[in-house]
Amino acid sequence: MAVSRTTVACAFAFLAAFAGSLADDDVSTFEGYIKLYARIYYGDPFLTVNFNYPNRCYNLDCDTLNNKIASAKWKNLPTIGFDGRAYIAFYSDKDCTGYKSTYELPHFGGIRDFDVQKVKGNITCFMVLSESKVVENGISDVCDWSSVGAEGDVVEEDPTLSLSV
Repeated sequence: MAVSRTTVACAFAFLAAFAGSLADDDVSTFEGYIKLYARIYYGDPFLTVNFNYPNRCYNLDCDTLNNKIASAKWKNLPTIGFDGRAYIAFYSDKDCTGYKSTYELPHFGGIRDFDVQKVKGNITCFMVLSESKVVENGISDVCDWSSVGAEGDVVEEDPTLSLSV
């Protein structure tokens, strides 16, 4: 009888490990983008970020991007998520921490003026929230993506990179 319990326990352990290895495959993806502007009302576009994962924090913490976002437009982001809604949040501190300003998607496809005083002029990162209210699919540093730096750049996330928290 003890052998069969051990066998069953091993089988359950294997199944749990196998299910955990499939977790990354279960992440919903999209092909969306956000266009960032240095002035309110979509003035002075300076970067378009093509990205793929909800609940992944996208850091903009470099001299070229940090604290320079005054307005933003987006397209092809999820509009349905947990509790039937999806959101985009902008944060004042790296790794999606600190003060935040959250908007239900699609929210007219953008925000023309970040009027929440605690994030206005202090945006360091953003995240699409459709699976939960927290970072679940890791953190990505947009500043490390190729070609960040020239005005009007378009950068793209590599969708083959693994998701790690």
